[in-house]
Amino acid sequence: MKKRLLSVALALSMIFTISSITAKAVDSPTNSELVIDIPYVYPVVPGTDAWAELPDNLAMMSVCQIPEELLYSMTTDALMQTVLDCPLFSDILAYDSFEEGFSVFSSWFNGLQELLSRPDAEETVISYLPTENTLRANQDPEKTVKWLYSGLILKSLTGSEEQKAVPLYLRRDYVDTPNGTPVEVIVGYTFEEHDPLWEQILEFEDESYSRNYPDSIELAEASPEYNCHSYAWYWPSILNDCWMKQPDAYIEDGSYDETNNPSAMDRVLYRTTRGGITHSALVVSTSSGKVMVESKRGFGKLYKHEVDKCPYKERDITYWTLA
Repeated sequence: MKKRLLSVALALSMIFTISSITAKAVDSPTNSELVIDIPYVYPVVPGTDAWAELPDNLAMMSVCQIPEELLYSMTTDALMQTVLDCPLFSDILAYDSFEEGFSVFSSWFNGLQELLSRPDAEETVISYLPTENTLRANQDPEKTVKWLYSGLILKSLTGSEEQKAVPLYLRRDYVDTPNGTPVEVIVGYTFEEHDPLWEQILEFEDESYSRNYPDSIELAEASPEYNCHSYAWYWPSILNDCWMKQPDAYIEDGSYDETNNPSAMDRVLYRTTRGGITHSALVVSTSSGKVMVESKRGFGKLYKHEVDKCPYKERDITYWTLA
C-alpha cells in the first residue's frame, strides 16, 4: 500500500500541482443505503440532436445533474465512475489553471459535490489513479485527462495547499490600462510550463469541445503565450505574447464602465458567486438578442461563441464598455 501511495504521489506530481478547494457539504448516506453499484447513464449527451438543441449553459448543466433518488443511493465506486463520465468534465481544461476550472465545476455539479462528501472517497479515488509506469506508457488522451481530473479530486479531499508557481525565469512585464494603470503580465510561457502532458491534453480538449459546443467557431490555434484576460483587455491579436493573471485594474481605475446594453468591442467578465473573475471575453456582435464573443480557452484555442454557451458556467456575467 505504501508503494502504491508513493507511485500515486509521483504520478500526480508529473501532471500538475493543485490548490485546496472546499466542497459543498451534504449529508452522506450510510453504507446500508448504498444499493446502486452501476454508474448513472446520462440521458442527454454530446453528439446527439438533443444536446445540440440545448439553448444555453443552464440547460447543459441541468441535464448533467444526477437525480437525487439515485445520487444518494450509489456506491462510492459507482459515483466515482459517474463523475468521470459527466459530459462536461472537460470544461476544467478551459480555464487559466485546471484547479480554477475544477473549483467552478464543483460549485454546480451535484455528483462531484456528493463524492467529495463521502468518507471513503479518498480510498476510492486513489484506486483510479495510475502508477508511474502506467502513466509513462499511456498514449490515450482521454485517460490522461481523467487521471488529471481524479488527481484534482484527491487534492480537494486531502486539502493540499500546494500552489503552482510561475517559473522565476519567465519575464515579468507591465501593460497599461486606458487610464494608465500598470497591469503585470508574464511573457514567454511555453506549453511545457503549463503542463508536461500538454499534447495529450490539447488533443482531448479539441475533441471534447467540438462535441460539447458544436456551434463554437475556431479562430486560432492553441497558444501558451496569451490567455483570455490578455486577449480581451490588452490586445485582441494572435500575436499577443502576454499572459495576464487578472484584469481587475481595468475596472477599478475607471477605464471601463458597466453596461446592460453590450455592443461590439465591449468586454465581458465571468465571475464566481464569490466575486472572483475567472474568464474574460470580447464582444464581437449583438443581434436578435444573441451576444457573440471571442475568447481564449486557457492555453488552448481561440473561439467565437455565444456568451452563455461555452465552458464557462459562472452565473454572474457582466459587460463593460470603454469609459
